[in-house]
Amino acid sequence: MRTAEVRISDGAVQDLASAAPWTIAATSVGTQSLTNTDATLRAAAAAAGLVFVSPITGSVYSSAGTLVATHGPWITGTGRVGATTGTGNADTCIGTDATHPTDAGHTYLASRVVAAIQELTA
Repeated sequence: MRTAEVRISDGAVQDLASAAPWTIAATSVGTQSLTNTDATLRAAAAAAGLVFVSPITGSVYSSAGTLVATHGPWITGTGRVGATTGTGNADTCIGTDATHPTDAGHTYLASRVVAAIQELTA
């Protein structure tokens, strides 16, 4: 789980926790394993009083563990740069190693983090 301090509009600092933002090929860990990990991290964040953002489901949870918003998975499709499939944004957001974000992927992920923070401060 990754954590970061986020300063919200009133100057207060809130810790934010998130799972890894990109999907790992189902053949390497399996979809159920990824879902289980996401749920485990969400529960741990709530127990610690941390905000949780799930890139897997696109859900944003308050520090009390309450669902604030859901906007769908951050990375979709099964492609990557160099092996596009036309099934989602992974074609341009995931690099040739099939794991790490491209520069465009980092930009996209940053925009999703900003949107999640805005949900929490609305």
